[in-house]
Amino acid sequence: MTYKQIKLVNGDEFIANVLDVQEEEGVMIMSEALRIVEVENIEEGVSYFALRPLMSFTDEIDKLHIINTAHVSVETFPSDQILNHYKSTIAKMKKIFEFGKTMEDLEEFDEEEYEKFMKNIDSDDEPIAGGNVLKFKPKGTFH
Repeated sequence: MTYKQIKLVNGDEFIANVLDVQEEEGVMIMSEALRIVEVENIEEGVSYFALRPLMSFTDEIDKLHIINTAHVSVETFPSDQILNHYKSTIAKMKKIFEFGKTMEDLEEFDEEEYEKFMKNIDSDDEPIAGGNVLKFKPKGTFH
């Protein structure tokens, strides 16, 4: 796997698993593309960075994206810290989709629903489809 941090000529920046670059076609084929989003908090004087799907309403993170290389202005390898955050985000997104939710669904949750859902995501247990399933010890068994 070749992870790259890419900046487009319009200023958008993202990280993706670059699968192939076809120079003669002028395209880059990639998957797991996450856009880097910066949010500034002027009162605190800091910037926060988040990773979001490159394409809105994309529920499958493994979908292939093809980008015209003429739109790429800078390409580099992400730092280890950013790459670890990226891989953690990819893993969480895959779990979210296993639970049958989309990123748009999460945005509609209130704070309590979001915290409860994310606690379930961080659990080592398998996703539970219905509300009529009871968990018993040992961990991971259902009745």
